[in-house]
Amino acid sequence: MSETLPSGIRVYTWWKRHGLRPIVEEYVQSVRPEKVRDLLPDNYRKSLFPWPPKSVDSLVETKNYPGQGQGSNYRRGEDLAKLVRGDQI
Repeated sequence: MSETLPSGIRVYTWWKRHGLRPIVEEYVQSVRPEKVRDLLPDNYRKSLFPWPPKSVDSLVETKNYPGQGQGSNYRRGEDLAKLVRGDQI
């Protein structure tokens, strides 16, 4: 998401301009989950900004990994594995 396209636009900006947030918002509303666990890195969240939208705000639980840099990807993977197993994070 932080890469630059040949046009000079960052990928997250391209997605934001092309309506990724409304697509994700509509999907969440149609699926009606009990909870949405947001493990996204900051550059992915930028493509959805403002996130979460008011319509699904009460469903979204955001997990941040401050100060971990590239190590945060490892932590995200661990947390995702826990969720898949049905464990709490």
